[in-house]
Amino acid sequence: MRHRSRPEPDVAPVRLAYDCTALVRDPAMVGVARVMVAVAEALLAEDDPGTVFVAYDHTGRRFTELDRPAVRALLARAHGGEARRTGAVAMPGSRLHHLTDRLLDERPATARTVGRLGYHARRAAHEVGRVPRAVRADRHAGSRQCASRRWGPATTYCSLAFDYHDLDLALLHRLRAEQGLTVALVFYDLTPLVTPQHHSEFSAWEPNRRFTEVFRAHCAALLDTADRLIVSSDATWRDLEAFAAEAGLEVRGAVQVPLVAGLAREPQVRPARLAEPDAPAPGRFVLTVGTIEARKNHRLLLDV
Repeated sequence: MRHRSRPEPDVAPVRLAYDCTALVRDPAMVGVARVMVAVAEALLAEDDPGTVFVAYDHTGRRFTELDRPAVRALLARAHGGEARRTGAVAMPGSRLHHLTDRLLDERPATARTVGRLGYHARRAAHEVGRVPRAVRADRHAGSRQCASRRWGPATTYCSLAFDYHDLDLALLHRLRAEQGLTVALVFYDLTPLVTPQHHSEFSAWEPNRRFTEVFRAHCAALLDTADRLIVSSDATWRDLEAFAAEAGLEVRGAVQVPLVAGLAREPQVRPARLAEPDAPAPGRFVLTVGTIEARKNHRLLLDV
């Protein structure tokens, strides 16, 4: 994931910007999140000053930097620790955005009784009066909070979240053109295209578009944006090559990394053969044949 070459001595040091947006939004330790947490833990343990953790601010269309205590709180929340019970890290966003959110949540129409309308009206008026100050605060804090403005040719941005809903590929594409940074993105699988029968027919975010259509467009945008592609298995690599050839796109700088999580620290257990009395009677069991690949986290299957 590091930059393809070390910069000259008089250039800023190499920087790795690791995107934690998906962990901020959803702390559940399932699927891709387990991989993201494992990599974040390894990066924290490495304690390289050239590594920064960032999250995407939707309202400001920028990446904001997360300090290491905030990242540790994210990981504790993902693991189900104290931070998860107390709420932990807030999603990056402007003060104005948070104010407008409160106005929408507490508007008079939400009052349960007519008697509370006056209270909500006064509260709304108070919040509206704070909007000009919030606008000024956003303007002054923008350059300080915007980590992506300080990026450049020595920076590699990396996201391990295959996020076709929130990941702002247009912004990454623009940062590549304007600042020369390297973008590293991941393909875990292309199953919506390979086996569309196992997925919903329509997109949950764009109900008028078929899910495969949305997913295909996102895959094409990933290929167009990424300087480095991380694929997690042989199967994914073959599927990606076939998709790129069909779409007439180029696969740039692909590297295969078997991304898994949660198994490195576990003791190795040798499989045990069932004793004859313990084996189920003929016809009383179901045999499932399949492959276990690093394309997905199969810890649940291994536990079973």
